[in-house]
Amino acid sequence: HPEMVRSAGVALFTISACLLAAHSHAYLPGCLPTGMPLRGSASASTIAMNSEPLARRQLLQVLAAAPALAFSSQAAVADAISAESLLKQWTEIGDKVKKQQDELTEDEWKKIQGMLQRLTLSKSDVDQLAKGLSSDKSEKITRIATTMKFQAMAADEPAQLRDAVGFLNEFPSLEDSLREIAALRK
Repeated sequence: HPEMVRSAGVALFTISACLLAAHSHAYLPGCLPTGMPLRGSASASTIAMNSEPLARRQLLQVLAAAPALAFSSQAAVADAISAESLLKQWTEIGDKVKKQQDELTEDEWKKIQGMLQRLTLSKSDVDQLAKGLSSDKSEKITRIATTMKFQAMAADEPAQLRDAVGFLNEFPSLEDSLREIAALRK
């Protein structure tokens, strides 16, 4: 059964790499913004082990950050996520894509995908956004954050394809969600 053991090890490695990438808001090919690997042949382990050197470097960067992530548990939350700052960053991205469309570089698209991963808010991000609010507003923020995960995944598809028009079609839904969270925080 060595092949079963190897397959289980690769699966665990893949999930761990994707979760670390999502937690550190890093882009890793083959991983969804939620920290789960893509299904099929384009999994993170397939890309990392068998593919281009860039993917392997990205994976190694994510894995190298793992010890720092373990010690920083609440340090990322201490940076006080704010709906206003996320909305401002998202609006700037939208403006840039509208203006430059076909002129966006590979690095700019990767930054966009990194922001999309950031918008799949973690439980601690949602807790931080809901902190100090009534239970009604807190529940609304939780529902919006759940919706945002799906919106970010939908926007990530055209971003992976470097499709500015497709990305701009998905852009407003995330912007509306961020505005709604910002309004609940006021």
